Amino acid sequence: TYYDYIDSLILDPLGMENTGYRIDFQDDRLATGYMRDPQDPEAPLQPADPFTPIMGNSAGGGYSTLDDLYRFVKAFYAGELLDREGMVLTTTHFERSVGEMKGLLLGGGAPGANSIIDYDIDADLLIIVLSNYDPPGAEEAARTIRGLILKP
Repeated sequence: TYYDYIDSLILDPLGMENTGYRIDFQDDRLATGYMRDPQDPEAPLQPADPFTPIMGNSAGGGYSTLDDLYRFVKAFYAGELLDREGMVLTTTHFERSVGEMKGLLLGGGAPGANSIIDYDIDADLLIIVLSNYDPPGAEEAARTIRGLILKP
C-alpha cells in the first residue's frame, strides 16, 4: 500500500517514529487545536473539533514532530531519498513574494492545525513551524522569523 511504501522507504530508515497517517493515533503530547470563528475573526479562539477519523494521504492529514521533519529535510538534501535527477527536479529556483530562492517550501493546515517547512539552501536557513492554530499562523511566524534572520 501507499502507507507501507512511505514507511519502508522514508519513515523507518530515517527513524521518523513520530510521523504517520494512522487514524487510531493517540498521544498525550498532542496539542489541542484552536480555530477562529469564520463569521467573527475578532471573537476568542475556540477549541477545534477533533480531526475527522480518516486516514491521511499524500495530500495531507498526517502528523509529525519538529525533530522528525528536521530529519526528513536533512536526509532529503543529503541525497538519501532521491537520485540526482529527482533532486534537480525538486530543487529548482522558483519565485516567491520575498524573492528568488533555492530550497523547499512545504505547508499545510486544517481547522486548529497549521505547519510550514521553509528551507533556503543558499542561506542554509531551515525554519519549521508547527502550530495548533488555524492557517496562516505558521506561515506568518515563518515569514517573521525569516525576515528577522535575513535582514537586508
